[in-house]
Amino acid sequence: MAIEDTPQSFKHPLSGAPKMYPKYYTALFELEPFEVPDRINEIGAENNLLKKEEHHLTLVGFRVGREIKRILDTLEQDAQEEKLAAYNSLVESFQASPQVNFDELFLIKKTYESQPGPDDIALPTHTRNALVALVDMPEMEAFYTSLNQIFGTEFDPTFPHVSLYTGSDHELFERLGIGIYSKEEFEEMEKTKVPL
Repeated sequence: MAIEDTPQSFKHPLSGAPKMYPKYYTALFELEPFEVPDRINEIGAENNLLKKEEHHLTLVGFRVGREIKRILDTLEQDAQEEKLAAYNSLVESFQASPQVNFDELFLIKKTYESQPGPDDIALPTHTRNALVALVDMPEMEAFYTSLNQIFGTEFDPTFPHVSLYTGSDHELFERLGIGIYSKEEFEEMEKTKVPL
């Protein structure tokens, strides 16, 4: 679907479907392909970033997934299975009509200190950069209300955004985005709003 370079095009509807990663208790909303305006492609190139070949919205990221695993590990098998079934059902039934705001475009930067990775592989200290567009996805609030009811938690809703371009000072991470776990975290991040 082409994006016209006109003001009304800056809010663009997206479509997709949820996908789970059971090993990590994470979930994404995989987006169907969409075109990025030429000016945004120019901005990505000007900042020596790599264009993302796939786009997704994070529903449940690694930080929340680790806490879900910790909670499940404290339960007896029957209780584990009950909560896991409720979680799987919540993700599988998730429906949304997100809209990407191409006029809410930010260059963000984050340094990751050396730490254990998802498979207990040590991640080296590195810095990631990303060009992200903010996304309207009000369904995220209701999703997290239900998620918190299942696990008795107080997780903040994931901050909806889509990474359009990425980069890093370490080649292993140059195609990885930057997780933004809440609106509060986004407000505190090192970032620059990019005018079109």
